[in-house]
Amino acid sequence: MRKVAAIEERNRQQVYRMLNELSVRIPSDDSDVVVFDLYIQEYERMVNRMFSANVFFKGMNHACRVYKHIVKVEYRRFCRLIIQKIEDISLRERVLLNIRKTRNRLLKVAPSISREELGFEIFYGTTGGFRKKYRTDRKAIQQMHEGLKQTSAIPLYPIYYWCMKFIRFFSYLKKHLLWELRLFVRQ
Repeated sequence: MRKVAAIEERNRQQVYRMLNELSVRIPSDDSDVVVFDLYIQEYERMVNRMFSANVFFKGMNHACRVYKHIVKVEYRRFCRLIIQKIEDISLRERVLLNIRKTRNRLLKVAPSISREELGFEIFYGTTGGFRKKYRTDRKAIQQMHEGLKQTSAIPLYPIYYWCMKFIRFFSYLKKHLLWELRLFVRQ
């Protein structure tokens, strides 16, 4: 759980930074279509970067299995941050609707283990080989990959988490049984 929380926090900070850059870059008198397109592009770019980092981390099979989860997590994160950032209610609703449509489209064309060629398209479309214009994407993917490696290096935390959960459950069960025993002895 700690590694997931650390990754989620880092991704939330990245998305928040991107949304701040978008709000600074877009003047308020521009058309709303530009705002829609930029938010949707950032959402798709974040999903693709996280997918590519998972490809580097555990391979294409793992990344294909995790793709739908990545799409849903990034959707929730973007929605929360858009709700915080955009004050105009009608504009906010239109942006959220467009991001929902994009999420549904991404879920329909999601790569799977049986259709890995879609995963390779996403991966090479994001990393772009050694072309210069993809350098920022490669650096962001490398940072995400390093974060995944560091957080997965923490040993035995899931075992500790589940042991503590079982201990809490059994202590609850013990208290409940003692309570029933006392109730039965009184009668």
